[in-house]
Amino acid sequence: MIKVTILMPVYNGSLYLQRSIGSVMAQTYADWQLVALDDGSTDDSLSVLKQLAAADKRIKIMTKTNDGKGNTARNIDIMSAEAEGDYIFYMSQDDYISADLLQHAVTRIEETGAEIVVPDMLLANADGSTEQAKGSFPPNGDYSILLTGIEAFALCIDFSIHGFALIHRRLMFANDCDTRYFDSDEYNTRVQYLRANKTAFCHGTFFYYQGNAEAMTKKFAPKQFQRLNTIVMLGKKAEQEHMPKEVMTRVRRWQMKVYLNVLILLFNNAGNMSRAEYKEAVKRFRQFEHGVRFSGYRRSILKGLNVYEKALTIIYFACGTCRHLHMLHNVYKHLKH
Repeated sequence: MIKVTILMPVYNGSLYLQRSIGSVMAQTYADWQLVALDDGSTDDSLSVLKQLAAADKRIKIMTKTNDGKGNTARNIDIMSAEAEGDYIFYMSQDDYISADLLQHAVTRIEETGAEIVVPDMLLANADGSTEQAKGSFPPNGDYSILLTGIEAFALCIDFSIHGFALIHRRLMFANDCDTRYFDSDEYNTRVQYLRANKTAFCHGTFFYYQGNAEAMTKKFAPKQFQRLNTIVMLGKKAEQEHMPKEVMTRVRRWQMKVYLNVLILLFNNAGNMSRAEYKEAVKRFRQFEHGVRFSGYRRSILKGLNVYEKALTIIYFACGTCRHLHMLHNVYKHLKH
């Protein structure tokens, strides 16, 4: 069996494929396979993929009809049919990796037996510059650290460790991976950290590209309100696993921060949504508001929030919702401007 499979969904990514797949082809570690799923591209992505596959037989191409959902978890599930590796690495069509990443990661697997190995991660800009982000490097810069499942789960809640890691296939392709929501992959990654025998860290850099103006994360879409569903699932998973108080505190604080971020998304885009889309968004807010209980965590949640977030959170604690504060938000934006 091949040691490593890289999964890459592709949609209108022809501008980036030579660099992203080229960075895989340049790896000093040779025992890899790349599965690229063309998701109904309307540019020449498929043609570029075929050219690259002709140059390197380790590249496997799959195709599907685009369903407009942009569901990464579902695409991972589809690509699993062709993935032969013991360990799986996911990257987007515009991301790229340093030539030594896979070698460092596989070496660390052999040294530790870890089911997840996390490389460094830098944000890459369109002008070629890079910058650090939260979770770019191991906790306290310690590459020797080995985390238990609960420790890794706690840190990945707020991306104190990032999710672009080499992950054992038993975790990546578990039968209960969720594929319902556009960001189910973020929920699945956190569960993978929880279930791993241990998480290790290695040198080698994953470059998370920020310069694609057409990327799904750069534009508003009503499906982004599905984040409320996945964050509710995450809280329920933590409850089911009887997480310690300090871990549950991190979960509850993150749930509130996501709620506030999605709330501002609603405020800023309500006028661009159809009536049906708005009703669906409100339905998701109600599911969150009925499904998450913050009692016992309120004081600790307020720590680390900015003044505006604290004000909204206090209102939420008092009223159980902040959905009716659109006018207040507009006043805040005006004063801030």
